[in-house]
Amino acid sequence: MMPLYREHPKLIVLLLIIVALIVLAGGYLLYLQTNGAPDLTVMEPSSGDAVIIEGTYACLPRTDEKKTAECSPGLVTSDGVYYALDLGLVIGAGGDPQLKNGEKISAGGVMIPVEEVASEQWDPYPVTEVMRVEEVARQ
Repeated sequence: MMPLYREHPKLIVLLLIIVALIVLAGGYLLYLQTNGAPDLTVMEPSSGDAVIIEGTYACLPRTDEKKTAECSPGLVTSDGVYYALDLGLVIGAGGDPQLKNGEKISAGGVMIPVEEVASEQWDPYPVTEVMRVEEVARQ
């Protein structure tokens, strides 16, 4: 009769892998017991981080009081703060949000300070940030 390790070499490899996993798991549990679990830190979104804003969809009011037929898309929060909405990514991906003035929405995307936008498009509006919208949903 041949020894077991010569008859079933795959079984021996499997057993070694299981033993190695048990040793690693035990080492990790010992580490957690002596050092404690890592602390979770809550980070405030900064420029470049994705955020979600809820509010009412609105055509942005002009600060120069000119009347135009165009609607520059925006969102006004419950505390009256206006944000410009750049819907180019949503429309470019084949989406058609079909938003109506006064409709409650949630918009998710990256906030960009108006000073960092290469265009003067947003100058006549009461906004300090433009959201590059990645998702929009009706509430």
